[in-house]
Amino acid sequence: MWGGPARLLAVLALAAALAGLSACGFRPVYGGAAAGALAGAPVSAGSEDRLGFLVANAVREQTGAGDSPYRIALSTSSRERGLGRAGDGRATRFALQVTVRYTLTRADGRDEPPVRGSVQERILFEAPNDPFALISARSQAEQRAAETLGLAVIRDASIAVGRARDPRLNP
Repeated sequence: MWGGPARLLAVLALAAALAGLSACGFRPVYGGAAAGALAGAPVSAGSEDRLGFLVANAVREQTGAGDSPYRIALSTSSRERGLGRAGDGRATRFALQVTVRYTLTRADGRDEPPVRGSVQERILFEAPNDPFALISARSQAEQRAAETLGLAVIRDASIAVGRARDPRLNP
């Protein structure tokens, strides 16, 4: 079925498509050299609470190992709000909104203006009747928010580094 001329034709079509894609100047928005520039960047958490620690660790996991010329400083804030109410007035659902402000500076002494930005995540979670279950649900919501925000910080910072390196990427 996929032998002989049909397979050869499929391989040639794929090769032509890939060659055409590389010839059009396609470049990933947040990958390549910009993302590599953040590999191993030192991360400092501005807040000493559990959520700030979780977000800083998530950013460290995203940067991986390397020798980055950049340093990332984070400032984390959160707000929790009850959404649904039971008949006795107790909240049954909560919304946890977490905001991370980041500053990307050169660690190697080169004179370059810092890059600043912020990302937000809103996580909803159920409020069980048991107080210990509520603590667990809140902890899991914080962990999910931290993982999402760690990825968002690196994505946004990589885009900013890419734009600084190549002005053609600016909108």
